[in-house]
Amino acid sequence: MQSAEEFLETLYRGSFMLAMAKSSTFLPPEVSFAADLGLKLAPVPSHRRFVSAARVRVGYSTCDKVQLRQLAFEFPFCNWALATENVAVFEYNPAIGRHSLRELCGGDWDGWRDTLQFRSGDTRFLLFRHSGQRLRTLEPRFVGVKLHTADMVPVPPSRFFTGPQLVWVDMSAAIVYAPEWLLDRDDDSDENPPAAVPVIPPGAGLNELRYVYDDCSL
Repeated sequence: MQSAEEFLETLYRGSFMLAMAKSSTFLPPEVSFAADLGLKLAPVPSHRRFVSAARVRVGYSTCDKVQLRQLAFEFPFCNWALATENVAVFEYNPAIGRHSLRELCGGDWDGWRDTLQFRSGDTRFLLFRHSGQRLRTLEPRFVGVKLHTADMVPVPPSRFFTGPQLVWVDMSAAIVYAPEWLLDRDDDSDENPPAAVPVIPPGAGLNELRYVYDDCSL
């Protein structure tokens, strides 16, 4: 029969080993990469493509790798979602959205296409900084494009029951500020940074994989 001291020692060792296991759990490199950029992520247990990531996420979003490893230990088969707090995600489906994109950008193709992106099949997701900026709301007539600014967006290496896995396109690309055509034109703030200026250059470079469809090449 264990004494009280032996019982407490066993309990302490068990708790310590569990804490060590959580802190040393393998973190997917795609998640580690996002955390290094200061992007806040949260685990999402669901693998349904159209489920609300904001509603089913576990815990708070964070870019702290220690906390992310603990979450990865508790939910080893989870998807991961990005909190659009200091970054917006522009979703573009070239199959149906090329006319919308051409109308939105008005021929302004400079800079913003080189921002960090991930993809799911043909659909691209472009990340833009928007600190101190107010972004526009896209009208329903702009089909094939979405602008995520106040929700949770699944990011690599998330996978779903149907459809391809999410993957980063060029992990050496920078995250640039949102282009002028995504800004709210009624925002009179003088603190808006210039469009398409890299603010996180982990290694500047052009995206190697691009679409070529008329002028709407990403």
